[in-house]
Formats: sequence, C-alpha cells, structure tokens
Amino acid sequence: MKNFFLVGLLTLAIAPGFGQTIIRVEDSLTHEPVIAATVRTLTKPVVGAVTDVTGIARMTNLPADVKALTVSGVGYQTASFPITPSVDTLVFRLKAEVEAIDEVTVTGTRTNSRIEDLPIKVEVLGQEDMDEESAVVPGNVSSILGDISIIHVQRTSAVNGNQAIRMQGLDPKYTQILRDGLPLYEGFSGNLGVLQIPPLDLKQIEVFKGSVSTLYGGGAIGGMINIVSKSPTSQKPEFTALLNHSGLKENNVNAYYSQRYGKTGLTLFTGYTDQKAVDVTGDGFTDSPGIRQFNFHPKFFYNPSDRTKLNIGYAFTKEHREGGYLPALEGSLPNGYQNITDLQRHTVDFDASHSSSERNTLTLKGAVSTFHRQNTDYQKLSDGRQSSIYLEGNNLAQLGKHKLIIGANLTVEAFRKNPDSTRLVDYTYQTLGGFVQDDWQVGEKVAIQAGLRLDHHNTFGNFLLPGCRLS
Repeated sequence: MKNFFLVGLLTLAIAPGFGQTIIRVEDSLTHEPVIAATVRTLTKPVVGAVTDVTGIARMTNLPADVKALTVSGVGYQTASFPITPSVDTLVFRLKAEVEAIDEVTVTGTRTNSRIEDLPIKVEVLGQEDMDEESAVVPGNVSSILGDISIIHVQRTSAVNGNQAIRMQGLDPKYTQILRDGLPLYEGFSGNLGVLQIPPLDLKQIEVFKGSVSTLYGGGAIGGMINIVSKSPTSQKPEFTALLNHSGLKENNVNAYYSQRYGKTGLTLFTGYTDQKAVDVTGDGFTDSPGIRQFNFHPKFFYNPSDRTKLNIGYAFTKEHREGGYLPALEGSLPNGYQNITDLQRHTVDFDASHSSSERNTLTLKGAVSTFHRQNTDYQKLSDGRQSSIYLEGNNLAQLGKHKLIIGANLTVEAFRKNPDSTRLVDYTYQTLGGFVQDDWQVGEKVAIQAGLRLDHHNTFGNFLLPGCRLS
C-alpha cells in the first residue's frame, strides 16, 4: 500500500510534463535570455506561449504535425526554428534588428572625432534638421541657429534685416563662423554672412559651446559654428529642387545635384531668392527687407585611394538688399530714408588629406576670397573691398589614448576703401599661428584636452593662448 502511494505521487508530479515542449529564447550574440518573446505555431489551431524572465516558454499539447515554431520579440528579427523531438529544452537564438544609424562625426575638431568622444560640448544639427529647414526657411540658416539655446541672433539693423551671431553673451567678433572648417566670414567680409547660406546643400551644422581658441585663435573665445557642406555618396545621381512662396512675399528657387563617378564626384547648388519689402507693423518702415540674391556653389571631389582625398570648391554670391521707409522704396517719396546694400562674394577653397597609416593623417586646406560691398544709408555711402587668404597645414597622430594634432596657419586680410563718406581706412593684416593640442582619453568617462597656440600679428604683435579642459 505504501509503495502504491509513492508511485501515485510520482505519477502526479510527472503528469504535467507529458505533452509539454520547453523553449529557451536567447540573444544570438550575448546569449542573454529574451524576455516577453512570443513563440507560436503558424498552422491552425494556433498554439503559443510567452517567455518569462528567464527566457523560458512552455507549450503544451502541440499538434503532432507541427515541425517548426515561429519566434518574435521587440527589437529582434522574427524567425522560424525546427522542432527536435529528442531534445528536452529547445534553444532558439534571435538576431537583433539592425538600424542604419549614421555615426555623428564632428569635423570642426580637426580630429574628426565622434560626438560622444569629445571633451567639449558640441551640438550637431544633422541632415534631417537641414532638410526640415530647407522646407521651412529655404533662404538662409539664421533661423535654425536661433533655435539653439546658447546662440543669440541679434538683429543689428531694424530695416535691412542684418543680423549678428553671439555666443556666451560675448560680442559677435568672439564667435567664429566656419564653412567646411575654413574661416570665410571674418572682418569686413563677415557682413550678412549667415544670411547668405541656404541649407539645401548642407550636411550638418556643428555648434561648439565653449572656447576653441587653441585651434582657431581669439575669434573663437565665445564659441564656434562650423557649417558643413554635403559630399557625393552614391553612384546614382541625387537631385533636389525646391520652390517656395511665403506670406511675407518671399520666393525661393533652389536646386541641388550630387553624384559620384568612380574616384571622382560632384556637388552643385544654385539658388535664387526674391523677397519684396514688407511693412508688417504698419509704421511705414520695412520689417522684412527687399532681397534679390543669387548663389552658385559647385564642388569637385577626387579620391585616388581610400587614404587620399581632395576636394576643390567655388562659391559665388550676389545680393541686392533694401530697407527703410516703404514709400521711398516704392518711389512715391524719393527723399525718404533708404538703406540699400549691394554685395558680391567669390570664394575658392580646397581641402586635401593623406593618411600614411590608420593612426596618422596629414591635412592641407585653404581658401582665397574677395568681397565687395556698397552700402547707402540715406545719403551716406560705404564702399569697400576685402581680399582674404587662408592656408593651413596640420598633422593628426593617434598615440594610444592620445590624439595629438600639430599645425600652423596663415591668414592674410587686405581691405581697400573706395571714395566714400566713412572714416574707414585701408589695412593689411597678416597673422601667422602655430598650435598643438592633445586629447587624452584617460578612462572610459574621463578625458583631458590641453593645448597651446601662438599667433604673430603684423600690427598687434604676439598672442599666446593656452587651453585646458577636463570632462
């Protein structure tokens, strides 16, 4: 009787296991259990179960004709697995879903580092932001810059729409604005700079929220903005055209084309803006100036090998801008107040780099530009031309946990005034600078950046700029 009782208990304990299939669902790489994964049959009647915290799912009374099970889980690819009757616990391994997320590389650091590896705080407005801005404000990038908390876009003229960029509360001259790593908007030629850059051919905008004067000089004490152009990425042609009309009587026609041709490539942007002067507040003066602006920006790329890259670009901008008393602009009151600006900008730039190894890269870059502006403010004429040359060479070496960059640059800025009513004087400035900076990744969460820059200015003498940052 006792033996019969023990056999009965054993039978009751084993009975629930009959007709039961045990499945363990794991991550294919880490072999960690996948929680809340669904295991089910595809044929009717559908039988299914959900994995617990240990990744185990138990299925009872599976039909005899079922030869495979389908497993799905959040973040994993759905897959089917065959059933092996002789195995006590079936192990199914799911592959994670792979998302194509572009790695954000910051070019303005001269080290081409990932944004998460930088010791300085940088905000990057990427391709999606540029596409959105092209649809909303296709004329220029000043609007999207004004959305960043640390940047203050200051309107310096009430009638012609002129704006200046300020960071850290400092004067605009302490905020450096670059185009593809080149300082093209300095001195007299900085006038209306960001108001002449449409976003359609831009890849990203890098905003450095802190001083980068070691690499870029005293003009970057407040911070820096690097505007990065697109590059051709596909053998298939890419073409984008944009037509826009706004309630403020602004019309935009922009077009962008890019394509790779083997080792060579081309990007081409052209755009035209026609905006009528508008008095929004009804006081008679223009709140939105009249603008006629034309941009033309081709860029050529040549990559003879994976280690050598060269690109050459040309940019042309012509603009007529007028503001003031609206009846005067319309011709009904010729002697009324008017502010009229005509300007032309020509720029040729190049960037060449060669990697002798995976840990050493030599870069040469430069730009030559001319800028001519005539401004008539009522009856006072300002007329001047600026020619600029910028040349730079630097070498990036990675030594263990150190990224060491050493370089030198030359800046030449010559201003010549045409006869006008201002007190501006002619000048020629030459600045020769050398810099060295070390980015040391001390640990997983600790980095030290230290650098030193020495500039010699032909008029103002020598300037030493040390810098150190811990993050």
